[in-house]
Amino acid sequence: MATLKGQTIAASYQDLVKRADTYSQTGTNIEIMNDSAVVQPTGLYLESGATTDNVGIGVADPDATLEILDTTTQLKLSYDATNYATFNIAADGLLTITTVDPDGAEADIILAPDGNVGIGTDAPAGLMEISSTSGHAISYITAKADATYTPQIQFRTGATPSTKFSMGVEAVGHADAGKFKIASQSGMIGTSEFVIDSSGNVGIGTASPAVPMHINKTAPAGIAKADSFLHLGVAVGNSARATIGFGYSGGTNIPAAISYKNTNNGGSTTGELGFFTRSGTGDDAPTQVMTISSGGDVTVETGNLVIGTEGKGISFENAADVATGETVSSSLLDDYEEGYWTWTAVGTTSGSWTARGGYTQMEYTKVGRVVHVQGRIETTGSGSSPVGGIRISLPFTSASLGEFGGGSRVNMSFWAHGGTIAGTAFGYLVENSATFDLYYIADDGNMTQITNSVSDADWEAVISFSYISAA
Repeated sequence: MATLKGQTIAASYQDLVKRADTYSQTGTNIEIMNDSAVVQPTGLYLESGATTDNVGIGVADPDATLEILDTTTQLKLSYDATNYATFNIAADGLLTITTVDPDGAEADIILAPDGNVGIGTDAPAGLMEISSTSGHAISYITAKADATYTPQIQFRTGATPSTKFSMGVEAVGHADAGKFKIASQSGMIGTSEFVIDSSGNVGIGTASPAVPMHINKTAPAGIAKADSFLHLGVAVGNSARATIGFGYSGGTNIPAAISYKNTNNGGSTTGELGFFTRSGTGDDAPTQVMTISSGGDVTVETGNLVIGTEGKGISFENAADVATGETVSSSLLDDYEEGYWTWTAVGTTSGSWTARGGYTQMEYTKVGRVVHVQGRIETTGSGSSPVGGIRISLPFTSASLGEFGGGSRVNMSFWAHGGTIAGTAFGYLVENSATFDLYYIADDGNMTQITNSVSDADWEAVISFSYISAA
């Protein structure tokens, strides 16, 4: 309301009423006469009959204590010429509050006719919509009244609303200060349902996650759906997959994955697990390298099954057949290898024979403790005056074969190029040794060792036999 200079509203009103020479009142309009005795409209109106204190600006029948009528900005509050706020009512009833200062952009708060509030947008799509085109934070939630107060948002439902979930940051003074939490209750102090710490680690069931994703749950012994730490489900249907992908990839595909393949089986579902990897560095899709079928069969599509620790392998868990008196000492298949070894031929007393070129190695295959050897031995005569029988090296030490009288007979063929043996040659495995000795069965049936008596001539032997190694 306008006033006379230096007077209050009440004093100005009294003067206007008393001084007919300086004002006139036509109906409910208040007009002021200038120095030339010309009446000037003020735009101010008192409600007809002055029965209330309602004041109108631009409206002749104000129906509120103060009513302002204009088609543009209806109210402006100023600190000075450049710092002010305006209030504007649009034709549809939309209220816009605009704040202006010389150092920042204008900012609008919108109250739409449907009750929606918009900050930074003139068309809020919900009860509250905040929009920003700057890089600054859109909203802050701060609890400053006390260091122990937790800034939080609570979600309530029901005819008589009650809090169902809360989320916020635990305040200073609490055990988990500074950690963001979501809890299924009113408040989140002391909870651990969902936690993000200052390092970005996520905890589910723990308020102190030690890794990027830490799930801590008291799991039952069962494997029902409710017992799962993580459950990936797919719609019923053949070939539908639920996949966990691994590795950073800037392209379309991922480097590795574990995938569950769903198979419809009469209303229930069976499935298989597939393991996928990519060997190249490009954006190729990973290929399935291993499969565990719904029946438990494991298939390695590509690559090898590598047991990386010595002494570990595949356990068959076989039970002894008591009826036959069988004793099972081990069901573990812990070794497989194949290769070559360089053989030596020495005298059982001293000396050695020299290998002929091209026949210095023989081949072996080892499956568990079963060793198979084969190859050809050929010498060029005595190398260093061998004395005693002929003893040939093996790739692995043989087992203790006590029930066989300290050794085991192996088949072989033997030729003495410049001499003869009167009988059938064979090898005799030396117990707890990586060697075997050469023998023959004489015509009289006696077992006789092949000695250096044939060493003056070249000799050769062809072997192919299996034996049990000590380990």
